[in-house]
Amino acid sequence: FFSEAGPYQSDLREVLWAYARERPKVGYVQGMSHIAALLLLHLPPKRAFALLVHTLDRHHFPAFFLMDMARIDRYAAASDVFLARSLPLLHARLKDLGVETRIYTLEWWMTGFSSVLPHGEAARVWDHFLARGPSALLAFSLALLSQVSKQLMRASFEAAMSLLTHIQDQEFDFPQALAFARQLP
Repeated sequence: FFSEAGPYQSDLREVLWAYARERPKVGYVQGMSHIAALLLLHLPPKRAFALLVHTLDRHHFPAFFLMDMARIDRYAAASDVFLARSLPLLHARLKDLGVETRIYTLEWWMTGFSSVLPHGEAARVWDHFLARGPSALLAFSLALLSQVSKQLMRASFEAAMSLLTHIQDQEFDFPQALAFARQLP
């Protein structure tokens, strides 16, 4: 859809260009195209642009797109606390391996999972994100981790990092992950 000859390429380019002009301090950052593309699959370009601006000005997005490492680290630390509470054995294993939460949550949260999930599944995560805010991304992060916890418990550092940074290559039960995420506060 969004390839050079795809039907949405022109709209995607226009939305991203307009965003960069509207928010010159941020400009265009790699990863925005995944969010804009997801929005364009469901909204006309002007509405997709408006929602893109509205969304990227809020929540965690300014810190992530401006690479404000102090704020990103605070989000990662909060996520780590919830991981420890929800999946304590996995949390301990990742700590033992030296896997930092920030390493995998950065891409997941920067694009609201739109870069690591198929469009249909990413849209469902975005439905929850738009309704609940960043807590939906945290809940879905924990749900994905729950789905791959058996592999992570047996993994070396390198294997764990590969799995977490290529989560899209893993097989998981999306409806079950979504149900798990909905149960979290």
